[in-house]
Amino acid sequence: MQEAVRSKGQAMVEDARQKLERLRATGPNPFDYWIWADETVQKLDTIYGREADQTQDFAAIVYERGRTRDQRGAFDNMTLGLHGPWGIRARLDRAAAHLDILLGRTPIAPSQH
Repeated sequence: MQEAVRSKGQAMVEDARQKLERLRATGPNPFDYWIWADETVQKLDTIYGREADQTQDFAAIVYERGRTRDQRGAFDNMTLGLHGPWGIRARLDRAAAHLDILLGRTPIAPSQH
């Protein structure tokens, strides 16, 4: 039974990882990014629990406010830019590395944006 639960959790993380690649291929659109980020946090909350490091660390990556006026993040209700260390592409790189670790993979080095 526990193996089935683990497999379901792994499948949910793998789904989030695959959707991340689709985001990269489609732009990414900032609104699609926020939907994906929220869905993925909910998946991790379901798998690991709300207070688990796996969930909290991922949430910090995707909801990070950023440091520039035009990249303030979800909590300031502003669309993110694509480029720079606080842009969507860099956030996706960090999120991919985190999900890869959860999947037991070696993270791929982030690309330079």
